[in-house]
Amino acid sequence: MKELQAVSSSRARMAALAIFLLLWVSYAYFEVSFSMANKMSALLAVVFIGISLALGPLTRFFPNAFGKWIPHRKFFGILGLALALVHEFLSTMLFPLAGLADPSNPKAAAFYAGLLALLVFLVMGFSSGEEYARKWGYEKWKLVQKLGYLALLLVIVHFVVMELKAGVFKVRPAGQAVLAFAILVILLRLAAWAAGSPEKRGFREHVAAVQTPLRRKGRK
Repeated sequence: MKELQAVSSSRARMAALAIFLLLWVSYAYFEVSFSMANKMSALLAVVFIGISLALGPLTRFFPNAFGKWIPHRKFFGILGLALALVHEFLSTMLFPLAGLADPSNPKAAAFYAGLLALLVFLVMGFSSGEEYARKWGYEKWKLVQKLGYLALLLVIVHFVVMELKAGVFKVRPAGQAVLAFAILVILLRLAAWAAGSPEKRGFREHVAAVQTPLRRKGRK
């Protein structure tokens, strides 16, 4: 089992590296600059957090194909959160914070949407372990974790409003693909909710449910 987890961890890291290189080529066009680092950190954060959120419903519909990635949801989620924090830091270096936060600024809605989404992701990241599920109660803990989809919706608002230029959404094709992926993650979650799933009553049952496809794969 440890060997399988080691291989899977390596696979997850290689996938993250491949996604970074793909975006660096297709979006950044090999550009290395402070401004591009800010944009790249934002896009990568959306992709990795989106992967973390998408794996749940994808495994619900395609357990054999995506079940092996479930143990690495946290890896992608924490990596995405770290990149979101990098984006927040670089943005404060590039843009005057007081100007962005000014309600009269047409980009203020994007600023507040992004800030709220980041706060939600921070809470999710810090409370993802079993100790918080015991402390808060499973139902409250699960609700907090599901807020990630609402936060992703806020990220979409942040992205679209920030990239509006004279009322026109202008972004490179790879950026449009990332936006489409984020929207697809929301739709996948809605489809999973519509399809329904057995109610789980505790953290361990929750973990067992998401790890079942991996166990089935390991027995083959």
